[in-house]
Amino acid sequence: MRSLISVRDAAGRYLFVNSTMAEFHGTPHGSFIGRTPDQIGLPDHAFPTFLRAAEGEPFVVRDVPLVDATGHARRFDVVSRRLKATSPAARWLVLEVATEVAAAVE
Repeated sequence: MRSLISVRDAAGRYLFVNSTMAEFHGTPHGSFIGRTPDQIGLPDHAFPTFLRAAEGEPFVVRDVPLVDATGHARRFDVVSRRLKATSPAARWLVLEVATEVAAAVE
C-alpha cells in the first residue's frame, strides 16, 4: 500500500489529500477539501499528531489502527510535521503521512 498523505490548515481542514487516502476511506477526493475529518464522518486518528505538529513539533505515532472502506483493519505509522505556508491567508499547515506497516490481525 502506498502512503496516505494529507495537508491540513490550522483549523484542521483538508487542503490536499492524495488519491490513495481518498480510496482508502472510500470517500470522493473532492469531499475532503475544505472540511475536517469530523465533517466528512471520518474518525480523526491523526488528531493527536496534528496538535503536536501544529505546536511546531514534528511528531510520530507508531502502529495506529485504521479501518479502510471495506472494513479491513490495517496498521500505520503516522508522521505529522508543521510547514510554513506560502500564502498570506495561512500562517502554517500540517503535513500528515501515514505509511502502512502491517495488516492488523483479526
